[in-house]
Amino acid sequence: MRHTKTFPVAALTTVAALALVSCGANDPLLAHLKTFESNIAGEPADATAILRDIYGPEWAEFATVCPYSPQHAVDDALGTEDSPIPDNGLSEDENYLYLASDDRNEKWIRFARSEMDLCNPTNSSSQSLTLEPISATLDFTLIQPDSIWTLTDFGN
Repeated sequence: MRHTKTFPVAALTTVAALALVSCGANDPLLAHLKTFESNIAGEPADATAILRDIYGPEWAEFATVCPYSPQHAVDDALGTEDSPIPDNGLSEDENYLYLASDDRNEKWIRFARSEMDLCNPTNSSSQSLTLEPISATLDFTLIQPDSIWTLTDFGN
């Protein structure tokens, strides 16, 4: 009888763990970048992405939101009113990709910086919170397999 009572809890725990693990893996941008990983064998990899091709033509602009940008600064820079950014800004271990359509629909995509770093030192101060056209080419680098995809340049 005891075994029967613990099985549903174990099953729910397993389902919840799978849902949490699959959240980042299901993002179209991460899926796109992962296609480049199979071509490397311990070597750094470079990849490009055009967000219009990945997320769809309904989006007109994008921006990155880096740690410590307070909510009021994000809302002012991007013209939003109800961003998911905390009042004091994001923690060090997260960053967001913001998509906006011409009619001001919004999409906020959270990435753990252990999966994707949109805010490396080169990009974090000069390009965070800057709206760019969705047709821009983004350059990413993966230093070694199973490491972090890092945004190295965008706006080309």
